[in-house]
Parts: sequence; C-alpha cells; structure tokens
Amino acid sequence: MTAQSVFEELRFIWELLAADFIFLLPFAKRRKNFAPLVLLGVPALSLLSLIHFPLLALGSSLPGVWGYAAVSSGYILLAVATMLFSRLCFSLTVSDALYFCTAGYAAQHFVYVLVHEVLARAVWPALPERLLLYILVSAAGCCLFFVPMYLTFSPRLTACGGRMFEDKPARIGANLFLLTVLIACTFACQHLFEFVEEARLLGAALGGMVCFLILSVQYQTLSAVRSGQERVVIEQMLRDSGRHYAYSKELIDMVNRTVHDLKHTLRALRQADEGAAALHRRDGGQPPGVPAAGLLGQRGAQHHPGGKGLRLRAPGHPFLLLGGRGATGLPVGARPLRPAGQRHRQRH
Repeated sequence: MTAQSVFEELRFIWELLAADFIFLLPFAKRRKNFAPLVLLGVPALSLLSLIHFPLLALGSSLPGVWGYAAVSSGYILLAVATMLFSRLCFSLTVSDALYFCTAGYAAQHFVYVLVHEVLARAVWPALPERLLLYILVSAAGCCLFFVPMYLTFSPRLTACGGRMFEDKPARIGANLFLLTVLIACTFACQHLFEFVEEARLLGAALGGMVCFLILSVQYQTLSAVRSGQERVVIEQMLRDSGRHYAYSKELIDMVNRTVHDLKHTLRALRQADEGAAALHRRDGGQPPGVPAAGLLGQRGAQHHPGGKGLRLRAPGHPFLLLGGRGATGLPVGARPLRPAGQRHRQRH
C-alpha cells in the first residue's frame, strides 16, 4: 500500500460522489440535516473505499475470473453505497436514485478513462509518480468534464421539480438493468486493458464510448420525462380552459335570456303607455301625461252639489288636490287638506 495507490482508491469515491452531486443538486430537495450528513458521510465513504486492499489480497489468492470478480466487488459495493448515501442526503425515489447512480457512474468512469488511463498511463507515464501534480491534474480533469455536464443537464433537471419516476417495478427494473449493463461493460473494458497492455487504448476507447452512450441515453430519457410533464401541464390547462369556456358560455346565455326578457318587458311597457295615451284622448281629450286622477277630480266637481267636487291627492303630493278649476288646480270652494295636527289645533 503506497500513497499513490491510496489516492487511486480515494480518487474513485471522490469522483463518484462529485459526479452524483452534479446531477442531484439541481434536481432533488435536500434533507433537513444535509450539511452534517455530507460532512460525516464523505469521510466514512472514503474509509470504506480502502476495502479495495483486503479484496485485492483476496483476489490474488483466487484463480482466474474469480479473483477479478472479488476485486471488482469492492467498486460495486461503493457504487451501491453512494446511491444509498444520495437517498440519505436528498429526497429521492428508488427509481430516481438508480437513474442518478447510473449517470454518475458513467460520468466518473469517463473521467477515469481520459485522465487516469489515457493521460496518466499512455501519454504521460511519469505523472502518477508526482503525486501532488497528479492530484491537481485529476481535479482539473474532473472540472473540465463535470462543469459542461452540469450545464447540460441542470436546466432540465431543475424543471422536473424533484421527481422523475415513480417507484413502479417496471421502472425500477429498467433502471437497475441499465446500471448493471454499464458496470459489466466498464469492468469488461477494464479487464481488457488491464491484462493486455497492447489493447489499453482500445479498451479505454470502448469504455469511454460506453459511458458516453449511457449519458446520452440518460439525457434523452430526461428529455422524454420533461416532455411528458409538459404535456400533462398543457392537457390540464386545456381542461381548465374548456371548463372556463363552458362557464363563460353559460353566463353569456344567461345574459342573452335576460336581455331578451327585458326587450319583451320594454315592448309591453311601450304598448301600455300607448294604450294609456289613447284612453286619455278618448275620455277627456287630455294630453298624455295628465293623470287619470285629475280627470276624475274634474268630473267629481261637476256632479257634486255646491261645486265642492271630489278631493283626490296627487301622487307624491299628499296635500295637493287634483281638481278641474282654479289656479291651484282645486275645485271651486275646495280647500287643501291639512295635516291631522293642524286640523286638531284649528278646532281648538
């Protein structure tokens, strides 16, 4: 166990966590104790990554592919541990956690192939011996790849609102199958260029293409999910618009019925006015607008002896008597009615 080999194992878990977080931070809601969980979880996972050395000793004692499987099981364990850690820090469904575990593992392995296999072993073999420079180059390689990945995925991840897939068996099975295919392909490519030195660049190219393919699939899946969410929103808006249209149509019909009724009412009032005017012309030759009570007052003044006539109160004028003669409109000899209190005081 050397400082370089320890960094190689720590590098894997740190890059994997960084790759997971570039997808999770713009997407999922953080849990209440997010900061303490990260501060405790990252060191714990870093210590867990050192399990590689006991597994490496175990694998060296096993024959053939069994030894390689024993060594590889440590990386599978770390991938599962990071997925559980993601669910502990963020509010995620199992389907979403598998999706992000697959995307994060593909992004991490792509950086591993470019920096640690192509650059550090094929192009610049002396780089791993300069540990500090190796660390800086590794960090720079992660930044150069993870930042464009974040900028590419984050707008659509943010628009999803923290939920992509429900925990249905079919969806969980599909995401788990994709993760299994990714791990199997990358391990096969690693085995190819780990044991056959002449095929290192070929294996690195195959591993990088597999990771790029998986990331493309994840991006297309994300785009399809986002399109489905937008379609649901548009369908809901159309349903709401349909209901609003029905309410508006009902209100318009109600207004039309009210206007129709008012039109008939106005026509009936107009006919009533014309009939009243014709009745006034027939009875006394009075112009329209002279109340019928005035006509009755005049007739009462002609028939009652003494010329006192018939006393009638005009509408709106409780003390005005309608009659046939006089400047006041009262019959000859008629006096205006006074309030009850005034009549009482006059008697006394």
